[in-house]
Amino acid sequence: PGASSDAPPVVVIAEGFQLLHSPEVASQLTHVVVLEMAEAEARRRRTAPRDRALNPNPMSAVDFEQLVWPAHERYHERCVRPLVARGGAALVGACPSTEADVAQLVRRVVEAVCSQSRPLVS
Repeated sequence: PGASSDAPPVVVIAEGFQLLHSPEVASQLTHVVVLEMAEAEARRRRTAPRDRALNPNPMSAVDFEQLVWPAHERYHERCVRPLVARGGAALVGACPSTEADVAQLVRRVVEAVCSQSRPLVS
């Protein structure tokens, strides 16, 4: 409120694997980029041995198969796919795997949001 039109746009990147569950939160988002992760990669990450930074709470493959992945698929079906279908979200087919890939993706998203003239993802 009261900001000059010359002020640079404010970009807040909110990350959360179930961020769109709440209609109140989803309604506040002006741009949504959804990173798709293959089931095999998600399983590998969640069932990897305990690591303080990368996987502080590993789970069994059975828990992943019976609990996590079915819940993830329901979330995508109920919250993500309808938003993408309405044009309210861009879907990125490959989840970045390196810090450089993450930095590049964030840079592309911020530039696209700020310029409003380029497609959000290529």
